[in-house]
Amino acid sequence: MICKHLEAGQGVWTGLPAIVAEELDASWEQMRVESAPARVPMYGNLAMGGKVQLTGGSTAGGQLLAAAARGGRHGARHAGGRSRQGVGCAGGSDQGERGSGVTRRRGPQATFGELAGLAAKEPVPTQVTLKDPGTFKIIGREKLPRLDARAKSTGKQQFAIDVMLPGMMTAVVMRPPRFGAKVISFDASKARPSRAWSTWCRYRAAWAVVGRDMWSARKGREALSVTGTSQAPRTRHGRAHEAVPGARARQGGR
Repeated sequence: MICKHLEAGQGVWTGLPAIVAEELDASWEQMRVESAPARVPMYGNLAMGGKVQLTGGSTAGGQLLAAAARGGRHGARHAGGRSRQGVGCAGGSDQGERGSGVTRRRGPQATFGELAGLAAKEPVPTQVTLKDPGTFKIIGREKLPRLDARAKSTGKQQFAIDVMLPGMMTAVVMRPPRFGAKVISFDASKARPSRAWSTWCRYRAAWAVVGRDMWSARKGREALSVTGTSQAPRTRHGRAHEAVPGARARQGGR
């Protein structure tokens, strides 16, 4: 499954493939997931009009994925029925729990991959009947393995911070030390551009340091000195934050 939603620990790389596998009657052990490329409107967020590619606000569209997966299974069954093998004729028995794809009770069987090309030529159904939740075998499974757990545990998972493209530079932002403050002075006398990092530039109410990688850019940022305004930021009601008494915390005791 190509997932257009960012996996940030909330589990979309497992929850959304689980929906697809359930309606497809696929084997969970054979499910794989990868991140969709930046491509709008193909991977645009439909809840946001499809004009932007973002994750958040519970807008993953599980019902749409379920319908698409069920429609894909429908196409695979009919494609198998029209193939020479006569696999998975409409109305026949279809068991896909072991990854065999679309099968008949007796006779030949085929995998989803073997039928994918034929299924893509089938008419897309306008309406599909989703599975009864009482028959779910993947969704809701108490010990369903996360698809990204092993890669993250072994260090093989690639994150955005790991992406290195030819000629790519990395920028980190140097903000004023006080929340809500504005820059009033900027001192780069101790920051000497090197082979590791190249330059700095103004970015909105802060400064950005550009380097050849994240570590180099961060080291360059540490060499800068930014002074911000001393005025306390104000809340919507106009009260200064430091005028509001804070809660006291203590470890142990009552």
